[in-house]
Amino acid sequence: MIKVNMIGLSLLLSFVVITSATPLSTSPPHEFHCITETGRHLNNGDIWSQTCEQTCYCSFGLRSCVPRCGRPVPPEDCNHPRLITDPNNPCCKVYKCFDS
Repeated sequence: MIKVNMIGLSLLLSFVVITSATPLSTSPPHEFHCITETGRHLNNGDIWSQTCEQTCYCSFGLRSCVPRCGRPVPPEDCNHPRLITDPNNPCCKVYKCFDS
């Protein structure tokens, strides 16, 4: 039969809890990065366009993408709208009214 010294056991358990709670390394806090499909490394908060199809952003190491262009809607008061390249963004199309 083994006798256990309760005070010694209590001190040992306290030591284990205290030492396991201390960090094992003093490395800097984790910095989040994203990697594009082409292998480019980007920082948290960066925004980029990979193609004319989508615009992406890096948020806490996760890449999220949204369509780069909205769906063009013809003006209501236009009888002959035509899709043209958006003069402000060559990736997108907008309607222009060609009424006479």
